[in-house]
Amino acid sequence: LHPLRVESVAWVAERKDVLAGFFGLLCLGAYVHAWHRRTSDRPRRSWTVAALLFFALGLLAKPSLVPLPGALLLLDLWPLRRMESAPRSILRAAPRLLVEKIPFFLLAALASYAATAAHRTIHGLTEVPLATRLSAVPVHYVFYLWKTFVPRHLSPLYPDLSPSFVLTGLTLLLLLALIGAAWQARNRHPEWLAGGLFFLGFLAPAIGLVRFGVQSIADRFTYLPAIGISIALLFAWPTGRNRQGWP
Repeated sequence: LHPLRVESVAWVAERKDVLAGFFGLLCLGAYVHAWHRRTSDRPRRSWTVAALLFFALGLLAKPSLVPLPGALLLLDLWPLRRMESAPRSILRAAPRLLVEKIPFFLLAALASYAATAAHRTIHGLTEVPLATRLSAVPVHYVFYLWKTFVPRHLSPLYPDLSPSFVLTGLTLLLLLALIGAAWQARNRHPEWLAGGLFFLGFLAPAIGLVRFGVQSIADRFTYLPAIGISIALLFAWPTGRNRQGWP
């Protein structure tokens, strides 16, 4: 229903966003189901295999699902609570959680390599100085946040943003403030941290560090990352259940 979804839903060449998102959500659902149907401390193997299969199918539709293994780690943090949000608990549990997701990371690495190689073959990678790309990253993140909440003056083709040093600094401070606030409130509102990191992570492949094609920003890039904003806003729809468990 959101205006930013127009390109992915109505533009037939970008319907792959919807297909990849469909399999991505199935992967997340199967992963959560595996741990809720676990026996002792082991997940249901059949549901874990299903999650891996859905992930592979989603990558075949579009490699925008590459950050999904990171989203599985966020699920481990909340709502599965397989590790606490304290730094010491995260450091203690992280190696075990990372090792068990090696198959997911391998698929993500293969998809990243294939996508980069394909664009390089057709000369689809745009050469932009690294300093320019880095300075544009926080500006792009704030641009997408603004368009999500104020979807005005949308366009199928935006000009490249040429941020000044001041604009880069201000947007970076804003992002750090939002992340810091989510971290401070992680015990009362774990959905803020989980949703914020989901948004940042899923936008990472399209944030402009690697320039695929002529566009550095586009509405369709928000299709999957916007799920993170929805997660962060779960507090607006209380369910009456304990927020330490299921949302």
